[in-house]
Amino acid sequence: MSGSELVSLIFGFLVVSAIAFVAIALAASFLRFQGMADDATREGGPGQVGRNGWNAALAARLSMVPSAPAPFAVLLFAPRDPAGREGEADAEAEALLRGLRKSDRIFLLEGHRIGVLLGAPRGTLSAVLGRLRAVPPMNDPAWAVGMATYPEDGTRLDPLLQAAEEALARALEQSDAPYALAGGEPLPAVAEDHAEPPPTSELVDALTGALKPDRFLSSLQKLASAARREGQSLSLLVVRIEHLARYREHYGAEAADTLLAALGRVLRAGVRENDLPVRIDEEQMGVMVHCQGEEALAVAQRLCEQVRSQPVPYADSELKMSINVGIATAPADAHTGRDLFAYAESAANEAASQGRGACVRFDPERMTPGEAEEEVEPQAY
Repeated sequence: MSGSELVSLIFGFLVVSAIAFVAIALAASFLRFQGMADDATREGGPGQVGRNGWNAALAARLSMVPSAPAPFAVLLFAPRDPAGREGEADAEAEALLRGLRKSDRIFLLEGHRIGVLLGAPRGTLSAVLGRLRAVPPMNDPAWAVGMATYPEDGTRLDPLLQAAEEALARALEQSDAPYALAGGEPLPAVAEDHAEPPPTSELVDALTGALKPDRFLSSLQKLASAARREGQSLSLLVVRIEHLARYREHYGAEAADTLLAALGRVLRAGVRENDLPVRIDEEQMGVMVHCQGEEALAVAQRLCEQVRSQPVPYADSELKMSINVGIATAPADAHTGRDLFAYAESAANEAASQGRGACVRFDPERMTPGEAEEEVEPQAY
């Protein structure tokens, strides 16, 4: 092989590796924000006023993968004089709810303020405000509203919220108009509205909201290789619901699915943005965390406590759930994704033998790793 052919081969390999790493990073970001979106949906969903989850809902809106989010607007309402306004924001928010579309989101914020996520691009704000002028608090001069739009005023959470806050501050200062648009711009002429596309689900297991089983080993190998190249650590947590088979036998498959779905929510909400929850197979879940073994153990212990403290509603009762976690770390324990999975499974077996809520790191002197399959068979759950 000539020198030029070797250079071309190496260059091609690097390009493919870079593309694969970016794809996995996007999947991790999407799953993290998908979990946030699920949590935010419980508050401020269609037909209700939320009291929590404002930042989570906005972050989830910004995390659409693989395409960019559809344009939307952030509206912040605040009373000009907050004193003596206890309970008033609740009534105003309920009134606003009646003037919004079902796809729009509304939240009660601190300081008697109201936040609205409006599925409308900048060009439609004049028409939307025209529709809302007959609805409190839009028709109440005691209230002001600041507005910012994606992508014009920001493509990330903090800049977009800052733009809305600055617009609200201007609206509170001015007396001739109750609202202000970020950047001090006048409201644009009416433009055609656009429908918002739903988020993709090609990478996501429908039941747990985690990465699909058929993507698990390939994703693990790519993240382990990337961590090794960058001199970082990657730990794999293999998570098992204790006595899941007994739940399935005693209560039925629906109960087992309910537990798995609840575990998926805990895993997605309990790890950092760049960590990746996965569904390994019918019985096991996992999390790829970018840290060394000691920190990964602390993460696992925290997840065990969160699961233990949250009974799972099922039918007319609650199911108590506990988990066992096995942990292995690359490159300290393994250099390949397949070995990392085998070692983490071995640690999970040891955790299961120790009993409820056990979290165990792989120890080569005490544990014999099993053989990880070349690929986890994709299954329809």
